Amino acid sequence: MLQYADGTIIVGLQAILEAYGSDGWELVGLNPDGYQAYPGFGRWDLEPRIYRATFKQPA
Repeated sequence: MLQYADGTIIVGLQAILEAYGSDGWELVGLNPDGYQAYPGFGRWDLEPRIYRATFKQPA
């Protein structure tokens, strides 16, 4: 989910990539930024919950 300052909300990675791509931005990185832990079978499992996307505008 991405929320702009004007209140517009975009949900879903594909929609976010399309929105930035149509404005001329290029995705250069997509890294996990937050994790969620949940109990598994005799252990705790971790999975990414939040991702940080890094974009740049081509020169």
